[in-house]
Amino acid sequence: MGTVTIANTVAALIRAKYAAIALGPAGVGYLSQANSLFYFANNAGALAMGAGLIKYVADSDDDHELNTTICSALWLQIITASIAVFALLVFARPISVHFFSTNMLVGSVMMLAFGLPFAVATGGMMVPILYGLNSYRLYARAATIAAALNIIPFILLIHFYQVKGAFLQISVSAGVTFLLTALYLRRVMPREWFDWKFVRWEKIKELFSYGSASFVVTMLYAGTALLAKAVIIQRLGVRVNGFYHIPVAIHMLYVPLFQHGLWAHTYPILSANPPKQTRDDEINKSFRFCFLMITPLLVAMILGRNLIIRGVFASSFLPASDLMAVQFFGDFFFISTYIVSLTLLASAQLRWFLGLAILYNLIFVWCLYGLIGSMGALGVIWGHVIGNIVLLVAGLWILHRRLDFRPSYEVRWIFLICLCVVGAVALW
Repeated sequence: MGTVTIANTVAALIRAKYAAIALGPAGVGYLSQANSLFYFANNAGALAMGAGLIKYVADSDDDHELNTTICSALWLQIITASIAVFALLVFARPISVHFFSTNMLVGSVMMLAFGLPFAVATGGMMVPILYGLNSYRLYARAATIAAALNIIPFILLIHFYQVKGAFLQISVSAGVTFLLTALYLRRVMPREWFDWKFVRWEKIKELFSYGSASFVVTMLYAGTALLAKAVIIQRLGVRVNGFYHIPVAIHMLYVPLFQHGLWAHTYPILSANPPKQTRDDEINKSFRFCFLMITPLLVAMILGRNLIIRGVFASSFLPASDLMAVQFFGDFFFISTYIVSLTLLASAQLRWFLGLAILYNLIFVWCLYGLIGSMGALGVIWGHVIGNIVLLVAGLWILHRRLDFRPSYEVRWIFLICLCVVGAVALW
């Protein structure tokens, strides 16, 4: 997983630099919204069945049961992906107008529809199957090669077609990733695996119900991100959305380093229903580790944010400097709430897990509409901060009530000290 993370990070840095130079803030603003739209449609088509697919593929006792799981998931995702593709094609004009504030990108929105089936098949089907068959190395090879190869169409299409090329490369990249993943998947798939007779309605219900909470949460966050950028484009212009993209993009680059560690180490321990003392110790260790690791990183990024903008993007994006400082301040609370949410999910507290996600998105949307008029894009960033602060307080209350957990004395002091350091640097 480390190789994939590094490969994706390096590829993302190369793409970010080239897009900033070739497209400028306005073009990056369109590209950012195009990625958000594609991500939303992709998750809608895949139905977040990945977790359920991994579980049932791993638990399959023979090829017949494995084929039943795969074909049932495939049948459902063909239907949902077709609906998502149909929606992009039929509603391309209103999508272009409402989410991009122009009717000049109708064809570009339709281009996204052609890459959507490939993205759904890769992320919603093939990658979970590789995980379930314990073929992590094959996935890592496919993902690493795809990350490198997809740089080529990204540069060429943007160079020749600018913003329209930026839309087109999303679909091309999805196709390249699909082909590479399918090539490696063939090595571990059973022969004669595809036959409609393997489709079972009971298996479809099991797959969907297992990941239903994750699906709702994923769609909430994806929909809110899409809405936020649409409102920024409508109210402040696409150029400002290009500035807003900068702190969000940096967030997406470094946060997975912490998330992958929590999923790989903390989640398996907590999901195994350990004794209370073991569970409490593990949660406290996660808080302590993340606070001590993220604080110096955030301080360094806040102090060097102008250098980051010039190095990763371009000098024309320097107006995003203030946005980055507030975003990183909010990220300190974000990593805290992520641990809380992960604990609730691992402990099967799904209603509370879903409730926290709804609460955050309601607060974020309220700040989006309530603060954007007076504070501009900075008001949207403050929605991220306020939402995570409220979420942390509510989440800790839920952990105390449902799991009888309280952060240790040491963790509380580390939190206060790190918060003061990050807050002083960010808001100075």
